Amino acid sequence: MAYNMGSEAFDYSKYDLDEALNYFAPSAAAEPVRKPAPKKEPVVKTSGLNIEVERSAKTVAVNTYVKQGVAFFAVAILCAVVLLFMRTQCNDLDRQIADLNVKIANEKSETIRLNSELNAMLSSEEIEKYAEENGMIKAESYQVSYIDLSEGDTVVVSGGKDVSQAGGFMQKIADFFAYIF
Repeated sequence: MAYNMGSEAFDYSKYDLDEALNYFAPSAAAEPVRKPAPKKEPVVKTSGLNIEVERSAKTVAVNTYVKQGVAFFAVAILCAVVLLFMRTQCNDLDRQIADLNVKIANEKSETIRLNSELNAMLSSEEIEKYAEENGMIKAESYQVSYIDLSEGDTVVVSGGKDVSQAGGFMQKIADFFAYIF
């Protein structure tokens, strides 16, 4: 048994090359494969001369790693732009919050000032001053009368009458006619 070690030469005389080429050749009924005609650039007119330039239709195949790299770079740039935009929006909102906090502090201090001014206007000295300006005077101790409620509640009806006499319907009618005549 013979082993190939990779350094032997092949004897192609054992094979019929014409038969192998005919095997892969298209049949007579099939159309021959046509090569596309090379593309031509549009005619460029320069000083009355028509020049046609021919280019090869072949395009350079871009490696898939290059395409993936460009896509990744584009996505990374887009993310960076979005993050910068979001950061500027956050900074703007933080500035607005700080401005509003300053306004709130100013309004609180104004409220405290107005409350202290109101309290000063309602002080006992201001009330006394206002009363004196309008002709009022302080009551003397002999002008003050105290009410003693230790005996309980009592009702006093005008004219020295008792409560039982003042409550009747007939008494009211009589008082009405007495007032008229």
